[in-house]
Amino acid sequence: MFHHDHYCIFFKKKYDNFMFTQYIFIYVSAFIIMLSAFSGKMLLWGAFGKYMQKNMRFLVTLALGVFSFTLFLLFKEAREMQASLSLVAFGSLLGILLLEFIQKIIPEAHHHHGADNEQCCNITNKINPKRILIGDAFHNIGDGIALTSAYLISIKTGIILTIGIFIHEFVQESSEFFLLREAGYSVRKALLSNFLVQSSIFLGIFAIFLFDMKEIHRAFLTSIALGMLFFIIIRDLLPHTIERIKHKDSWVKHLLLWVIGLVLMFLVSNIVKG
Repeated sequence: MFHHDHYCIFFKKKYDNFMFTQYIFIYVSAFIIMLSAFSGKMLLWGAFGKYMQKNMRFLVTLALGVFSFTLFLLFKEAREMQASLSLVAFGSLLGILLLEFIQKIIPEAHHHHGADNEQCCNITNKINPKRILIGDAFHNIGDGIALTSAYLISIKTGIILTIGIFIHEFVQESSEFFLLREAGYSVRKALLSNFLVQSSIFLGIFAIFLFDMKEIHRAFLTSIALGMLFFIIIRDLLPHTIERIKHKDSWVKHLLLWVIGLVLMFLVSNIVKG
């Protein structure tokens, strides 16, 4: 009996230490993602800023490759947790419908990544910048849900998804920064607004912690995150890349960057220890 109690205490301590490590990674990752709010400021730096603004559209395709691999990874993780295909399909559909609902109630909040200056000007004449920020806040809550679900699977999965979200948010926040600037916001106000809105990612994190994380719950939340990523790819990243190829860009460059995004995340997934 003594030995049994001793081993129970030992494994409980190991479990508590593991969960504590996960919590640290979740909050640190969320803060790193929040730093993407300052990406617009980075793009104002001299020659680097001009180069990044000119080639922002290619970062979207890179993010497409990163998210494509992450999508595969989340599906694989959900199946490894013994989730049935019906559960994965239902959770994914729920994630898709959640983001679709947000876009329907705040349609003006949707904007394209890496828009040209003339496009930005036309958009901001029709869009209330406050609606953009509100829509972005809901999107960030979704990021918090996806991020926390990934870390509850494994630290490895969480780190991979953090990289994917950061690249996506870097592109999105840069575009949003220039939209806010065109709408009349000062540099300081645009950066502060983006940063405060980015903090809504913690609402998604706190929402997940309200659940009792049993295996079935983790699989279901992973499926929801899967659906959210699928929505972002199909409704935002992929159409943007296809549109750029149709109008002016070389499809070879976009294909190469998509492959680079895949390879990058494949290497990260093999380097990072979960």
